[in-house]
Amino acid sequence: MTEPRPRSRHRRAAPVSWGAACAGVAQLAVSLPAWRAFRAALDDPRGAQRAALRRILRGAAGTAFAREHGLEGEGADALRRAVPPRTYDELRPWIARAAAGERNVLTRAPVLRFQPSSGSAAPVKLLPWTAPLAAELRRAVAAWLADMALRRPALLAGPAYWSVSPSGTALPPTPGGVPVGFDDDGAYLGPVARLLARWALAVPESVRHLSDVGEWRRRTLLHLLRARELRLLSVWSPSFLSVLLGALGELLPGLAAEIAAGTPARQAGPGRLEALPPDPRRAAEVERAGDDPRRLWPRLALVSCWTDGPSAGEAARLPALLPGVEIAPKGLIATEGVVSIPFGGTRPLAVSSHFLEVDTGAGPPRLVHELREGDVGTVLLTTGGGLWRYRLEDRIEVAGFLRRTPVIRFLGKQDHVCDRVGEKVHAAFAAAVIARLRSELVLGDGYAFLAPDDRAGRPSYTLFLAAAGAPAGAPARLEALLRESFHYAHAAHLGQLAPARIFLVAGDAAEAVLLACAARGQRLGDVKPSPLRRERDWAAVLPGRYAVERA
Repeated sequence: MTEPRPRSRHRRAAPVSWGAACAGVAQLAVSLPAWRAFRAALDDPRGAQRAALRRILRGAAGTAFAREHGLEGEGADALRRAVPPRTYDELRPWIARAAAGERNVLTRAPVLRFQPSSGSAAPVKLLPWTAPLAAELRRAVAAWLADMALRRPALLAGPAYWSVSPSGTALPPTPGGVPVGFDDDGAYLGPVARLLARWALAVPESVRHLSDVGEWRRRTLLHLLRARELRLLSVWSPSFLSVLLGALGELLPGLAAEIAAGTPARQAGPGRLEALPPDPRRAAEVERAGDDPRRLWPRLALVSCWTDGPSAGEAARLPALLPGVEIAPKGLIATEGVVSIPFGGTRPLAVSSHFLEVDTGAGPPRLVHELREGDVGTVLLTTGGGLWRYRLEDRIEVAGFLRRTPVIRFLGKQDHVCDRVGEKVHAAFAAAVIARLRSELVLGDGYAFLAPDDRAGRPSYTLFLAAAGAPAGAPARLEALLRESFHYAHAAHLGQLAPARIFLVAGDAAEAVLLACAARGQRLGDVKPSPLRRERDWAAVLPGRYAVERA
């Protein structure tokens, strides 16, 4: 007599699932043209890139940048003769002119807003957002979404969670009055697809207006817990998901009571949080399931997140948190543009969106059709937003091909280097030092990163480690490993660097770092785990203590 009751609950939940399913099918129909176009482009990446560049060049005709560089031809050769690869700082003069309100600087399309770069390993940069750039991103994202639905039709049968981060501190407009800020993940969808997506969202976009991180997390979990038929969790960093679900045990009793009683509408900054009706049946299910994600969301089928580079370690922990749920790698999508998308079970270059080049360091940067398996290099982007041969500083490796288009793997940031006094500590070196220290001293696999930490008036480095303790000689061994780097050893020998230390982080280190990054103005969903952080003063914001330095 106990079995029919769950089946009855499933039937009661069906109207919500059918609503989400109808919206999902409609969204698939809207995205199918982009899917077909991208599938065709995979067979002719050279032609797709030629068309993308032609479109971008036509959108820049008559602009200040085009005149100053003599951009008259339409081919890749003409572009590469006229425009050298540039970093953000080298493009800054033109971006500053656009920010001051000047029109027709980098593109003819007006700058709708400036988006701050979202990487945690680089200074904030203001990047122009235009309608042509938005169309380029939508072209890639629509193909990805359609492919995901076609390969996994079960995802269409229930709601999905697309990362919605708290708004954080509002940024003032530019001197020319152009808004500064970013939107939620729905900004990557077209207007029709975005409208349809709202019917299938487990967590509404309005939650992003909650600036308090604790309040945002509670409201997000409230919506997720109400969504029994949840099918998809789409986030960027896997640590974002770990921190979000890590609060379930503490918050679940109160949230279950709120689900049972309902939630009144309220104002949240410029947005409004809609009222949620009472759902005592779901509240009872939540109480019985406890903080077990698989019991809370029995239909959850897929988690989409970063799995490469610095995110690999956190992604590897997700199967223990969500056993039986597929972990699908995301493509390489940056604030500046899209490099690759998940498609056909792998991640090919997004050849129909921007014009892409890869600088391998051996001769001129290679065009897409010139790449070979095993090539490693950094990405150059030319986009409809006004970035011209822009050095993205993302290192990639060509891992194979889908049809005739290269498939890539993200390796890490090329520019992730700490260099205050000439020590040139690179993220890859920091990762190797941390791995050796773990192995030699059996420190476990807790959260860890190296960061600048001034000491007695001198620059120094500290390893922030999630552990209850460390051997007394651990700081000295850390210093010895760091001195295996020529530049670090030279700076230390000259007295430019004080000896390294170890800070033992108490509690949930990953959560503490995320909250600290949020307090510094970053979106939680964009914080990337990294073995090297260039921000200082972590000891002042993380709970814990310095380890004993000598035996």
